[in-house]
Amino acid sequence: MTTHPFNEGTKLAKVFTTLSDGKWHCGKHELPARNSSAVVMYGGSVDYIESFNSSSVNVSGGSLYCLATNQSGSANISGGSIYGFSAYESSSANISGGNVHELGAGTSSTINISGGGADKLYACNFSTVTFYGQNFLLGSGLTFDGYQVLGTGILSGEWVDGTPWSVNIWGNEPSATIRAIPEPATLLLLGLGAVMLRIRKH
Repeated sequence: MTTHPFNEGTKLAKVFTTLSDGKWHCGKHELPARNSSAVVMYGGSVDYIESFNSSSVNVSGGSLYCLATNQSGSANISGGSIYGFSAYESSSANISGGNVHELGAGTSSTINISGGGADKLYACNFSTVTFYGQNFLLGSGLTFDGYQVLGTGILSGEWVDGTPWSVNIWGNEPSATIRAIPEPATLLLLGLGAVMLRIRKH
């Protein structure tokens, strides 16, 4: 474990903490990230990490019981195992790998998912959750309105690399937006846009 620099309770800017093995103990096994700080976790285990005030958390490995983002904080998850992750207060997250057992989106947060897995999803309070994949299937209780997923039930599909996934949408409040965007279509649109730009140049 290497820290550069971090003291319990500090609010210093530019704090950079790396977890490689062992377990971080801060308060009640908590590691706060504040004021444009960054936390990088690629191994070991920790109970709770929370980001505030434009700070970021990057998880590529290890085991984390609870992760939360608040007040414009952000998280990038590309690996590891997280039991519960919640995003609030205009925070954002990108999930491209790993597994989140319980995923919650609230208070104008934005979560983009293009890989990995999420077992359960609850979305509320003007949050937006977007799945980028292909071959989407709607289980009982779910319907499409364009790309938006309405209702509750099992949403399944494949990531762009063909890996299958499924998520139990057990909470989908009317103020929230859950979308399933077919990624090949997105790539096709980008390709068509590039072609159009070339045509305009000639």
